[in-house]
Amino acid sequence: MVSLLVSMRRRLLSVLLAFLVTLAVYTFFFSDTTSALCSSCLPDWSLRVSESPSKLTPPTELLTIPELDNLTTQPPGRDVGYCRQHFSGDYLSDLRDHSIQYCEDDGNGPASSTLTCFHGYIRGDSHADSFCIGSGATWDETQKKFSLDCPVQRIPNVNETARGLIPFTDLQPYWFNTGPKRIFEGYVSIKGQSRDETKKASSPSFVLLIRREGAGNLWHCLMEIWSMTMTFDVLRMARQEETGEPFYTTPMDMDNTHVVILDDHGPGPTMDLWRFFSKHPIVTLQDMTKDPSKLPAPLRDNSSSTNIVVPLPGGSNPLWHNDWIVRDCHPDDAPLLHLFVQRVFAHFDLPQLAGPKTNKDGMEPIVVTFIDRRGTRRLLNNVPLLEALRQKFPSDNIVIQSIDMATLSLPDQLRLVQDTDVLVGVHGAGLTHTMFMRHGAGAIVEIQPEGLAYKGFRNLAAMTGHRYFSAEAEMVAQGEETEEEKLESQKETQPAAQRKRNDPPKPWQASNVRMEEDRFLELMDVAIKCVYNEGLRNQHVVR
Repeated sequence: MVSLLVSMRRRLLSVLLAFLVTLAVYTFFFSDTTSALCSSCLPDWSLRVSESPSKLTPPTELLTIPELDNLTTQPPGRDVGYCRQHFSGDYLSDLRDHSIQYCEDDGNGPASSTLTCFHGYIRGDSHADSFCIGSGATWDETQKKFSLDCPVQRIPNVNETARGLIPFTDLQPYWFNTGPKRIFEGYVSIKGQSRDETKKASSPSFVLLIRREGAGNLWHCLMEIWSMTMTFDVLRMARQEETGEPFYTTPMDMDNTHVVILDDHGPGPTMDLWRFFSKHPIVTLQDMTKDPSKLPAPLRDNSSSTNIVVPLPGGSNPLWHNDWIVRDCHPDDAPLLHLFVQRVFAHFDLPQLAGPKTNKDGMEPIVVTFIDRRGTRRLLNNVPLLEALRQKFPSDNIVIQSIDMATLSLPDQLRLVQDTDVLVGVHGAGLTHTMFMRHGAGAIVEIQPEGLAYKGFRNLAAMTGHRYFSAEAEMVAQGEETEEEKLESQKETQPAAQRKRNDPPKPWQASNVRMEEDRFLELMDVAIKCVYNEGLRNQHVVR
């Protein structure tokens, strides 16, 4: 019995010894591979720490935007995934969580600039929408360009690629030659340069570089400006890798933020909105190159603490993804939209009204505003159509007006639509004012060229709590109007603004529309009567 126990003990010791030897050999030969495999399981912040042990910092609390937090509500019990992805803080968080710093050491020490880009994916294809911020920027008077010391642009590693990060060279161009790719190609020199560490500023400065799609189209202009505001919101939420501090803070950094317009489109009615995050006058590249005294102060000083911000382009705006398919996005699903609208009213120091426009006795008149287009897509014979509408609704409680928005400043346009109960127009940029009407009240009427099937303003109305009505109208090519219609057009028409676009205009973009009187009156009857009993109003819809 004793010999049997000794034999079993020796056998167990042999097995244990063999296991330990095998483990040691495996660890010696495969430790690097094992580490590489496990690294993909680590959180992103710890991956960066493992690559740079000297920068070891614990994860910090995520930053948020207080203004947006106050607007965010509990989503209703339905599928709002698309809406939250595009119009809530999720859109900003996705961009914040997909950043990459492209500048690397070239062997002569760290570059004096950084170039960080943020990438988001809501397009439905494989392309990313991007914006960038570059530190250590200077002004190259010889080349008339901004300059960054970034000698080596690193390529994302496997983990970063899997997370949706792309090489800097893969930035996408946008129509009208806009977007970060075109700005970097035409206006920013990225290369290794002499490094002067003596140039330091007490606080960082920011120069926002803007290349616009145009200056007159309200929809395009507001999409660009809204995307710019979301760019700064992401910079407020994102932390710098080196310091752990946010890239941008408000209101402190607004004193040191400047706006430079790179294009030559002229000012336009929305120009001042580019100053949402700046307290300085806007300057143009053309003025800067002609008169160096027009350079923003940080560029005149060539401070190494100057940051250039190249924002999200207008073509990346989430509303561009919301225009050809019916979406079930309600006001509670779109806090980003409401925040932008609030900012516009606050910028012009205008009160933002909400709810039905009725006084205590319910006798506030119903205001119907027809957007009078003076270029293409005019409603032919709109003068007699509106006169027929007045005869159908002769009550003193209904005011029917036709307004050429181009004759008004943007603040006056905002005042007008806040006083409007029913906004009417042929499909076009004027209906962008849907977002500025009193939220949760009123109606939108869109007359669409036959076959267009556009859903953007329908979806925008849903997100702002407005009722929406639409009808098709016959397309009439330029020159094919009746003699009576041509005579009327000669009195009213003014040339449409011309802009360079990547694709030729479609037939509906260049045509006018014609609508029979009975169909127009039937459409307007539905829209006007839908506000008869809004708020404290109380009218019979059938007499």
